[in-house]
Amino acid sequence: MSASTPPSPPTDADATVSSLVLNPNALFPGDVVLERSGGKESDVITMVDGGNFSHVLIHLGAGEFMEAIDGGSRSISFLRLPIVEPDRWLLLRYVDAGQMSRFVAEDAALQARNLAHMPYNLRGAIRSVTPVALQPTTALFCSELVAEAYLRAGVEIESGIPPQKTTPRVFERSRRFAAITPLPLMGGTSPAGDRGAAYAATPMNEENQLVQVVYTQIMAQHAQALENAALAVGGEARTLYDLFAVLAVADEQVAKAIAQQCHEKLMQGGYYGFLSESRKSETLSRASQAPDFLVATWREGLWRHGANYAAFSEIAERRPWPLWEAMRDMYGSHVIFFERLISLAKPG
Repeated sequence: MSASTPPSPPTDADATVSSLVLNPNALFPGDVVLERSGGKESDVITMVDGGNFSHVLIHLGAGEFMEAIDGGSRSISFLRLPIVEPDRWLLLRYVDAGQMSRFVAEDAALQARNLAHMPYNLRGAIRSVTPVALQPTTALFCSELVAEAYLRAGVEIESGIPPQKTTPRVFERSRRFAAITPLPLMGGTSPAGDRGAAYAATPMNEENQLVQVVYTQIMAQHAQALENAALAVGGEARTLYDLFAVLAVADEQVAKAIAQQCHEKLMQGGYYGFLSESRKSETLSRASQAPDFLVATWREGLWRHGANYAAFSEIAERRPWPLWEAMRDMYGSHVIFFERLISLAKPG
């Protein structure tokens, strides 16, 4: 269960500039990218951390990345990651499991996707580089997000260091990863200016903010009941999608009313329609001119939405509640849309 809309590459609505970007054909799911951006905040992080980088992202596949920033955990296209100074970037590949390394890294990428829309953990980011006692959190900072994804795939980035204390420097020095040099770059077109500001107006960001609000509101009302339900089924309650997984199998008397509240809040916020008909039409009109990397993203999206459609169909069969039926229908619509996109694309 993950975000309903795909990461958006730059469009005509963005003010764009020519730039270097990472070549998605040279990337594997689970690859980790370290970045040292400009500005005082980045300088402070690297100075306190003792490393050379201030930000961490994980590649999900087909040129799509996950990162945790001020607005929360989000997926973002490689085209929205312009690389002006290559020496401020480092690409790492997991190699510690021998021939199984690719499978472990792919699992970490899948786990990262399941952490979409978690709020940003500013306090955690500060605590990660200072000797402050750890506190349980339902939010993540950038390196914690990637470390948590790998931990869920069975890998500690550094033995004895939990995700809450994993900093960019820990990744930089970890022997579980190998640096890929030279950095695989190609020409691209990226939004001009700050990538966060360019991303703010996208449907993905709107969805991100809504999901965080709904999760916060539901947890504020039902924290104890949901935590008890999660413990009873061996799950957790750190994201809205975690809650979905719990509500799908928890005691019906507890789950049904909470699921209805989730549905009403998502419907009021327009969640089921973020991939609007107008946006679909616009994308379909350009499908025949899509480059290969974008078609690869669509194929990934088709697989993901198909898996979500199958999962919610099964849940709706057992529990025919409005939430599960709406999620099933939304993902079914996405499957049809991505099938049409791929059919219209020119063979690579």
